[in-house]
Amino acid sequence: MRKTRAVISKERKDLFIDAAQTAAAVRQRSGLDPFDPLCIYDLCEQVGVTVRFIPISMEGMYDRVPKPRIHLSSLRPCGRRVYTCAHELGHHVYGHGTTIDSLQDEANTEMKATVEVLVDSFAANLLMPLPGMKKAFRVRQLTAETATPAQIYAIACNFGVGFRTLVEHLRYSVSLLSETRASELRRWSPKDIRDKMLPQYGESVLKVVDLHWTGCPVDAENGELLLCPAKTTVNGNLLRLLDSNNRYSLFRCENVGIGRLTFPDQQGEHFLRIQPPNYVGLVRYRHLDAVD
Repeated sequence: MRKTRAVISKERKDLFIDAAQTAAAVRQRSGLDPFDPLCIYDLCEQVGVTVRFIPISMEGMYDRVPKPRIHLSSLRPCGRRVYTCAHELGHHVYGHGTTIDSLQDEANTEMKATVEVLVDSFAANLLMPLPGMKKAFRVRQLTAETATPAQIYAIACNFGVGFRTLVEHLRYSVSLLSETRASELRRWSPKDIRDKMLPQYGESVLKVVDLHWTGCPVDAENGELLLCPAKTTVNGNLLRLLDSNNRYSLFRCENVGIGRLTFPDQQGEHFLRIQPPNYVGLVRYRHLDAVD
């Protein structure tokens, strides 16, 4: 039995190594910085894979023929859609056929598990590469082990993934978190973090855009809150200022479209892209108002 577990462990390790190398190669071929966050939807368009949001209860689906397409559920949280898109892109990169990520049949469970482990690891390394994780904490003068939930949440927002997804990745994929600290962080949810930071703003989704945001535009949905550095200015009419003090500027997304955020003293400037909540349609058109 010990021998069997060792073989399985080696097979899984080989899968993880292959996935990390493949993800790094995709980034390199696409001209992406190996350290920075990326927009998975822009990457899919760049490599010729069409992405569409559809209003059905599933995670996602990949079609190889007649042309490569990814379908994502518009009903899932934003961070989950990002990760699922990277997962489906993994099926494309590895040359898999049509796949549906929802409830799986019991048949061929072992085969499916191997494939899913491979593309899950690819997605994690594509979205959250180890060099990028180390840089994200270093530039903020933090460590994964001592960062607060709010500080880790800010990094998750920049990388486009969910808070829990980032915690599990830091614990198991890149080993930057101890199990003790990971267990403490698992007790927190994005709602808990928002309530501690801004208890007066009810059920609104909060996205933190800190001074160290890098690598990709700020993507959000109408109705979400954006917590930005103090004295952040907005080009366009996409946001409404709710609160401003010497620590932060708090905005609510109120219009669909593309604008620009400028941080104080020109410390950063980023494209801002706002889409409707539960948008249905081609991803490339999500920031255009009143698209049929």
